[in-house]
Amino acid sequence: MKNKWLGQIVWNFFFQSRIPIPNSIRRNYASFYYREF
Repeated sequence: MKNKWLGQIVWNFFFQSRIPIPNSIRRNYASFYYREF
């Protein structure tokens, strides 16, 4: 549960951040996120 909560914070940071993040990084994190949590 703690890891999922932490992962959600990182997820929110990625997608709400004004920092431009390449789509490949977003996809890689998304695949990691759904696989691990």
